[in-house]
Amino acid sequence: MQCELFGNNEIEFPINFDIKIIMFSMTGEDRNNKIIDEIFSHFEIKYSHKGKKHSSNGKYISYTVNITVKDKPQMETLYQKLKETPEIKYAL
Repeated sequence: MQCELFGNNEIEFPINFDIKIIMFSMTGEDRNNKIIDEIFSHFEIKYSHKGKKHSSNGKYISYTVNITVKDKPQMETLYQKLKETPEIKYAL
């Protein structure tokens, strides 16, 4: 199955990959982590936090999370939710 999110490359589900979520640092690390946990738990996505990095100006924190997505609809719904979440600037 081809997937837009992976540059229209052929992918097979379930798929395990790292996602980077850039969030505003003013929200606070505890709140950011809670938001991430709630989103992945809501969609019943297996995940583990791998790390975080503060931007040079301190405005953002990028979180790297390893996730396992079971199918394309789940992936598309997840990315839509991440896009709609105001505390999240980008998800890559």
